[in-house]
Amino acid sequence: MARQRERESEMTTLTTRQIQLAHAWTSVHTGAGLALDWVADVAEKVEEVATKADALNRDLHRARSLSRSLGRVSTTPMGIGFFGLSQAGKSYLISALAADEKGQLLTRLGTQQLDFIKHVNPVGGGKEATGLVTRFTRTAAPSLDPHFPVELRLFREIEIAIILANAWFEDFDHQRLDSQVTDAQIEAVLQRFEAQLAAAPTPGVSSDDVVLLWDYLEHHYANAMRPLNARYWPCVIKLAPRLSVRERAQLFEPLWGGIGKMTETYEQLASALHRLGLAETVFTPISALVTERDGQLVQSNSIINVDILSRLGGSADSPIEVRPAHDGTLRPAVSVNRAELAALTNELIFRLDNEPANAIVNSVDLLDFPGYRSRQKLMSLNEASEVDSNGTANNPVARLLLRGKVAYLFERYTNEQEMNALVMCTSTFKQSEVVSVGPVLKSWIDKTQGTNPQQRDGRASGLIWALTMCDGFIGGALNGETVQFPEGCDNMLKLTMIERFGNEDWMKQWGSTPFKNTYLVRKPRFKTSFIELAADGEERAYSDSSHTALQALQHAFSNSELVKRHVAEPQEAWQAMLTLNDGGMTRFSSAFSPIANIDFKLQRIAEQLDELMVQLLPRLEEYYEAGGEDERAKKKVIANMIARPFATTPHGKHVLGELLGYMALPEQQLRDLYLNGDFGSPASEATAAVQAVGKPEVEYDIFGEAIASTATVETPAAAAVAPQYQSHEHRFARAAFDLWATHLRNLSRRQHLLDLLELPAEAIALLVKELVVCAERLDLPLQLSNALLKRAQSGVRRENLVQRQVLTAQLLLNDF
Repeated sequence: MARQRERESEMTTLTTRQIQLAHAWTSVHTGAGLALDWVADVAEKVEEVATKADALNRDLHRARSLSRSLGRVSTTPMGIGFFGLSQAGKSYLISALAADEKGQLLTRLGTQQLDFIKHVNPVGGGKEATGLVTRFTRTAAPSLDPHFPVELRLFREIEIAIILANAWFEDFDHQRLDSQVTDAQIEAVLQRFEAQLAAAPTPGVSSDDVVLLWDYLEHHYANAMRPLNARYWPCVIKLAPRLSVRERAQLFEPLWGGIGKMTETYEQLASALHRLGLAETVFTPISALVTERDGQLVQSNSIINVDILSRLGGSADSPIEVRPAHDGTLRPAVSVNRAELAALTNELIFRLDNEPANAIVNSVDLLDFPGYRSRQKLMSLNEASEVDSNGTANNPVARLLLRGKVAYLFERYTNEQEMNALVMCTSTFKQSEVVSVGPVLKSWIDKTQGTNPQQRDGRASGLIWALTMCDGFIGGALNGETVQFPEGCDNMLKLTMIERFGNEDWMKQWGSTPFKNTYLVRKPRFKTSFIELAADGEERAYSDSSHTALQALQHAFSNSELVKRHVAEPQEAWQAMLTLNDGGMTRFSSAFSPIANIDFKLQRIAEQLDELMVQLLPRLEEYYEAGGEDERAKKKVIANMIARPFATTPHGKHVLGELLGYMALPEQQLRDLYLNGDFGSPASEATAAVQAVGKPEVEYDIFGEAIASTATVETPAAAAVAPQYQSHEHRFARAAFDLWATHLRNLSRRQHLLDLLELPAEAIALLVKELVVCAERLDLPLQLSNALLKRAQSGVRRENLVQRQVLTAQLLLNDF
């Protein structure tokens, strides 16, 4: 009850806009669920709906997942992520912002007070975090049970599959491995479970979750997913929610190459989640982080220590009791292994007890992300095995799990939009070896800042670039000749920003200018050759021997064209960084003022609500006809919206041809479809007969409610109608049309393509909708079927016909 009262109190502190957005996203979630029910009901009776059901259902499941995440984050504080290509620099920035006046990050857990740097942060010697985010917050409530004071947030079951699949695709050398999934493997997996399609749903994984997994893998590994799109995924959406944990592990096994130990890991971790009641938050004893030894708190067996994760599935693992949280209450304690808890944890909540030195932390949460790791190129799982100090081989999956977690965490927080501002920390004298940051950073920018310069222009930038360890850059430059200073400044920018990110569109043009929200920082009171320290460690003055050289270096930095392109007010930035006992932190802290307001976050969430409505509503509206003048006026408005980008912009007439090229369905996709030969079930005879008779006695509106016919029409008894799409060519025609329609609908989601063509997603979505509806009305699938049948030859193998039939389908679809 106490936690429930806290939640109610939190709701009263929300702004009106937060409450409105949360309710709007809840309505989207509910409405998409009703639409899914309507599609399931009507698709059995109306072939027009049945043929589009798979694509429409997938979009509705996407909408539900998006509404779940954005509805939740609409009610949470602003989150600022710290992503460290410079790990030491990142840790310093967080400490400087969130620490109290004594420079400490303190929290009280039960009866103990912990200092984050001394007690929680992994110690040296190569020990790194197990792959979790630390949330520094002033708003988290303490645990209701002082014996279980440590708050952890856990992954959901479907995310275990995502992490394992990420590890398979990123850490194995697929150019040398024969890792392509075959049709026979897919069939073997599906046939084991198809009898359970009628079983009752079981908790843990929903159809929404499966679409989330599918979208993730298709976005990152499109080529590898292509063999699974036609048969595997549509079945898994229906099957996975009806299987046990062990069966789901086996169903998902093709997603990590059928490696048995990875399947066992899925089952082990998912089973632990189910023992915890599928809780997304748990509270643990303080021993999850520290234990007392000789009167001192030490990190022995801490789940933050990477060694714990390496014990996964081994005899060295040890149990720990945790209390799951559900609906504001704590459930009874449940025992799980420490390595399981470390693997399942995505976030540690660190509640700041003392007033932070920077007041901005009172209104925002700081999210400390683990550093990205370079990926491996393994030929077998055994190559990932490591031997500990006792000579015992550790679970090789644990090492893969760590890398998969770290990579997925940033993507997860991006997709869930937990962080609406991001600090990129890069060292001024060391380039990161990780080359995979660019795509995930662009994804974060697209989702939270805007997909193009027009959306980002005129608003404060949520991306803040911190060039850390500037004392190292200065010390190195001062050891050289003055004449080398300009080149050294350019090289520093290239090392930290341009070589890895210079070709990104957002770096070249953030809004109306290149990206330049860049700050210089250094750690003050750190011994250097160019600053004199007093006896108490305070910075006293610049050394006389370096004064002239420092001025020359500042002049070179401030006048560099590359610096001026990507650092706002370079002279002020340099002087702030050299400010004694400050190191640029005051100026860096000021970067958060424009984005700390909750409206900065809510504006982008509201924009995404509008974008979703523009994409989804036309898909549903096509089943509703108002008729009369209103309908004609509506069609006229749609036609104008479609034509406007082509008719009123200078480039419009030039990009039409390019757009037509992108609308063509790739030959390889048609070829794979034809050779695969599995196009789903043919239309039933009953459906064909209903369509042959004409208008049914009862119609259905978009909300699934029956509407009585306005007039009774005598209809003769229906004669038997031959079922449609029975032969391979018939069914290939329908499947090719559906694949083409899906390809067209995806155009409005390909933001990079839309930016390239300078066309709005709304216009393309409407154009595609009208094209597909028109194609259905003109019986394009039947035309396609007839054309294919003319060129078919009885008794000839598909491999010998594929080129001819694919070309026939291409020509007809492209001509349309």
